[in-house]
Order: sequence, then structure tokens, then C-alpha cells
Amino acid sequence: MDPSDFFEGGTVIVSAATYAVVKAERGDPDAFATIRDENETTVVVEEERVDEASAVEVERGWKRLTFEMVLPFELVGFLAQVAGALAEEDISIFALSAYSTDHVLVREDDVAAAAAKLESLGCTVERAGTTDDGNYCRN
Repeated sequence: MDPSDFFEGGTVIVSAATYAVVKAERGDPDAFATIRDENETTVVVEEERVDEASAVEVERGWKRLTFEMVLPFELVGFLAQVAGALAEEDISIFALSAYSTDHVLVREDDVAAAAAKLESLGCTVERAGTTDDGNYCRN
């Protein structure tokens, strides 16, 4: 399986929300992601939802780019190609994988450059918006 096949015609959604990556004393049930290992707990949460009482360190100003495609477990090198392409543009990422797909967080100031680079790989990049009821929709 060639990772490039997934870029061509694939869609990447840029979140409407801006996120914070938080080193925290505890998890957050409302977070986008909580990662616990033997050394620390990391919470990825919308900026306005940071639990300051639990926060040890906070990195604000991240946008989530979601690869709206099912990525099989047998696929090798997809995230490596994404990371490498964005590294060529000097864009730092915070990568997360879900069961079926991948997400990368990039600094808010890097979204335009990241979108352009992903489009050069064959992806369609769309910005998420919100409806009146707070649900996400594609613009």
C-alpha cells in the first residue's frame, strides 16, 4: 500500500476550534484527547476549556487537521510522509492517531502553509465551521 494513494483525492479538515496541548495533573473527560503514560498526562482540549487548576504547562494556539479517510492498519509511512512534507516547510506538528485515521495539530500561524503543502500532495483541504447549534460542518 502506497501512502500517496491516500493523499490523492483525500480530504483534510481544519478545525474551527483552536486547541491547547496541556501537561496536566489529571485527564479531562471533555478533551479531544487524553494521553497517559508512566510519566505524565497530556490533554488536548479547546483553548477556552483548559482546566487551569489541573494544568502544569500549557501550549496554546494549535489547529487540528483531520485526515477524513480510513487509514488501514497495514498502511506504512502515511504519517511519516505528512510529517516529512510539513517539516520541509519548517512546520512543527503534534501528531495523534485514532483507530481509523490520523490528526495533526499545527500552530495557528502555520495553517495556510500546511494546507498548501497538503494540497500539493493531492489532498483537498477544507475549513470546518459551526452551525447555530454548535455542531461542526464543512465550509
